[in-house]
Amino acid sequence: MAASAHFVLMDQANNEEQTEGSAPFALAEHFILAAKLCANYQQRGLKLHVLVDSQEQAELIDDQLFAAPLEQFVAHAQSQFAPRYGAPVMISTSEPTNFVPLLINLSAKGPSNTVKCRHILDLVPTEPDLKQQARDRYRLYQSYGLAPTTGSEQQLPAFN
Repeated sequence: MAASAHFVLMDQANNEEQTEGSAPFALAEHFILAAKLCANYQQRGLKLHVLVDSQEQAELIDDQLFAAPLEQFVAHAQSQFAPRYGAPVMISTSEPTNFVPLLINLSAKGPSNTVKCRHILDLVPTEPDLKQQARDRYRLYQSYGLAPTTGSEQQLPAFN
């Protein structure tokens, strides 16, 4: 079971062009931020797992990571294409089978209380439906006995 959960409140400024009902735009911003977080934490030496709801979402985050400049490349793999011993960043529709220090949750439901990670990082988009899903996950983590914390994109925890 995870030891901590942290929610990142996405900046409204990132979504100024968003209009009501434009969930795909919010989702794209959500995945762009997730790719930046993967790079940030992987450069600090953390192995991490990105949990998504669908193969389409796995491909979206995979594409975001491949779009980074060469000098900022993030070694990653979708679980079905991963090398035998995994990759520093694993992307999957299922929870990690081996322990990882950090799980970035992009899933609407969130991980189970038996997830094999030390920390959960969860994103809170500004789009109302996605924000409500984040509230539900907050309560879910509380039901696991965690005390989730929140912060902005500029206030990221220094997980170790």
